[in-house]
Amino acid sequence: MADEVFQRRLLRALGKAAANRVRPKIVSYKGKPIRALQRALKSVLVNDERVELQIPHFWSVYVHEGRRVPVTSRTGLLIWYRNPKRDPRLNAGVTPERAAKLRHLSNAEFKDAQAENYEAQRQGREPPVIIIPAGLLKRATPPSPFFENEPGGGMFGFEREASEIAQQEFQSFALTSLRSTLGVSSFIPRGGGSGINVTVERDGIELSI
Repeated sequence: MADEVFQRRLLRALGKAAANRVRPKIVSYKGKPIRALQRALKSVLVNDERVELQIPHFWSVYVHEGRRVPVTSRTGLLIWYRNPKRDPRLNAGVTPERAAKLRHLSNAEFKDAQAENYEAQRQGREPPVIIIPAGLLKRATPPSPFFENEPGGGMFGFEREASEIAQQEFQSFALTSLRSTLGVSSFIPRGGGSGINVTVERDGIELSI
């Protein structure tokens, strides 16, 4: 039981540290922070041996892997509003987390957008709604490797930090246990190690003792 308590405590500490390291790496291809995904990132304790970094938003995969966003419009057009708060498909300008919550523009809404663009063009203003054929988008967005272990990725170098955290947590936990049972106030672990193996994956951390 004590081992399980310690492992969960350690994994939570590792997950928190990993999330803090990864969060600043969640940026657009232009280097601007993607606040919605940064705020949504969380570490989830899967079991007593694994913690995972997760982002619930369905579109985070397109940012991370640089995929082309699929065309969801029935008309085969990519349509977005310069002011997201005016987009009737969104909730106060916020894209839904789940793809199932996405909705298309109705025919009436699409015609309204076209009318707005026509009026803007007549007045010499830029169109408030951008409408382009999906076929004109040839390239995917460059990836933002916030979960990767390679140089430049959010998890790069974390394995060493994780081992240091594991040793510190082990010493703290062991000292607390010794203090409560034997009254020991300090100790130096033999060999300076913790006997804990930490494996850092692309979006998770495995623990073995």
